[in-house]
Amino acid sequence: MCKWYVVALGLLLGLTMAWADDPPKKEAQKKDDTANSPAQQLQELQRDYQAEMQRIRKEQLEAQSQFAARHLELAERHAKDPAAVQALLWVVRFAPNSPESAKALALLADHADSAEVGSLLATPNVLGRSVETVRFLRAVAEKNPREEVKGLASYQLAVQLKAQSERGDEEAAKEAEKTFKDVSEKYAAVRSGNSTLGALAKTELEGMRIRVGSIIPEIEGEDLDGVKFKISDYRGKVVLLDFWGHW
Repeated sequence: MCKWYVVALGLLLGLTMAWADDPPKKEAQKKDDTANSPAQQLQELQRDYQAEMQRIRKEQLEAQSQFAARHLELAERHAKDPAAVQALLWVVRFAPNSPESAKALALLADHADSAEVGSLLATPNVLGRSVETVRFLRAVAEKNPREEVKGLASYQLAVQLKAQSERGDEEAAKEAEKTFKDVSEKYAAVRSGNSTLGALAKTELEGMRIRVGSIIPEIEGEDLDGVKFKISDYRGKVVLLDFWGHW
């Protein structure tokens, strides 16, 4: 009987101590929840989210760099195997605008005649703007046997050269204009997105020809009163053009 009494007393004391420990924790948690307003709690929650996203992004970039390096290593080790081209394409797509991507483009120039490289030209934003990009596009435009791929490479090469010309490179400007002309003559019917290379090249050429002091291309339209006009009607006058629209 005494033994059971001791056990019961021990359980009672344990429950009492546990109850004594729990209320302060609950009270502290309740105090934390009510210390800040809902708006402040929301701000803290969003700050935590941003911090977590930055951590994840950092880890993603580190993994991206590591796997890009491993893909490059595989491509260099098996340069003559078709898998090498696939590995290099992976680097350009999944690690764009990185040192690994630049090296992959330099190596892809040696595979310019491959049917696989054309897939990159459908998403030119991954190519970036670099010396390696220009060399790659030039090689594809010269060596690839498919007319569609040659046309897309030529157009993207001209776009790259135009960007260089905007930094004051006159030789790049001349080559860009010549390449756009070649595209409009040889590959006008090749599709690019919702347009054709012919239409895109024409637009680019018109843009390149508009410089300070040059004659503005003809523009026709209606003024606010619905009266038709041509921009050439105002030649010799100072004109402010405001293009706008609503849908």
